[in-house]
Amino acid sequence: MNESVISAPDTGEMIATRFCPVCGKELAYYELECDTPYTAPAPLAFKALFIWGAYDADKETIHQDANYIHFRLGNAERLVLMKRFDQDAFYKRQEQERNATAPCEHEGCKNVGDACFTLFEPDNPMGFYCSEHKRETGVCPGCNMFYAGLESFDFSETGYCAGCSEAIDSDFGGDDDLEDDWFDEE
Repeated sequence: MNESVISAPDTGEMIATRFCPVCGKELAYYELECDTPYTAPAPLAFKALFIWGAYDADKETIHQDANYIHFRLGNAERLVLMKRFDQDAFYKRQEQERNATAPCEHEGCKNVGDACFTLFEPDNPMGFYCSEHKRETGVCPGCNMFYAGLESFDFSETGYCAGCSEAIDSDFGGDDDLEDDWFDEE
């Protein structure tokens, strides 16, 4: 199949295109590990939301052939190649990527950086940053995920995302007496 790249009319973002195997129309093209249309396994939920649109968004299946689905989302048409989701392979690949290192991408830094990710592409590193530069880049130093712009991260007292802060609190004792305030033991 021929693949090319076009500029999305609404965002200007460069996206891949392919020709639909049924009707031959050139469409925005995506690949997603899922078993049925308009679904995705939990680790790929944000990526699926981007591709399929919101759960209750108006979608119309134009046609489906083998693992390809050509559908309309609002005024846009998309072609998605649905691949079988192999949970073990996904987590093994993710573990390898998470353990990957490269020079920190912060200008002038000579430290080794860890692979950092976005919620929309948890299987594709957005860059490599050392522990000294993760926070100022918007990356949680605990899970290496990009959270800049979220109030719970930007104004965090711990410097970690909400999930990592909660894990740190539970692992290291946190404020356990808050639980006692919820119940009267009379």
